[in-house]
Amino acid sequence: MLAAGSAVPKKPQVRHEKWMWGHSDLPGKSFMGIAGVEGQFGKFWTNGMYDIEIPENPADPPAWTLRNSPYERWVYFDEENRWRIGSEEYKSQHKAGAGSMRSVPVDPGTLPTEVKEWEVRINYSEWVNQDVQVKFLKPPSQDGRPVRAMETVEETGDQ
Repeated sequence: MLAAGSAVPKKPQVRHEKWMWGHSDLPGKSFMGIAGVEGQFGKFWTNGMYDIEIPENPADPPAWTLRNSPYERWVYFDEENRWRIGSEEYKSQHKAGAGSMRSVPVDPGTLPTEVKEWEVRINYSEWVNQDVQVKFLKPPSQDGRPVRAMETVEETGDQ
C-alpha cells in the first residue's frame, strides 16, 4: 500500500504507433534463432531458437521465448529502446539493467533481426560487443522433431 501523497510507480512506456506496422506480418516471423553468443550466459541462457508471443495490443512490441532451455528467457523490447534477452519478470515490465544480451538503442518498430550491434553480458557487471547472429527461421518440420540449432533450419529471407 502506498503512503498518502505517494505517486504510483510509472510503468515503462514501450507502446508506440511504430509497432502497428505489421502485426499481420508477425506469423511469418514466428521463429527466431540466436547463435554465436559466447561467455557465461551464452549456451543455455541466450543461444537457441525462440517462439513468438504476439501482443494483444498492436501498439506493443512482440516478444519471443527461448525453447528447450532450462531457463525461461525472452527477447523483449525494454524501456531504454533496446532489444534485450532476460527473464519473464523483466519482460513483463520492459525492464532494462539485466539480461544476457542487449541491442544498441533502436527506434520503435525495429525488429531484432534488423539490429547490427549487440552487447553480451560476460559476467555479472560487464557487457562487451559480440558478433552474434539473430535471424528469422522457417518453421520446424511438421513431424514433431525438435530444432536445436540455427544450422538445422533454413532462413526465411525476411531480415
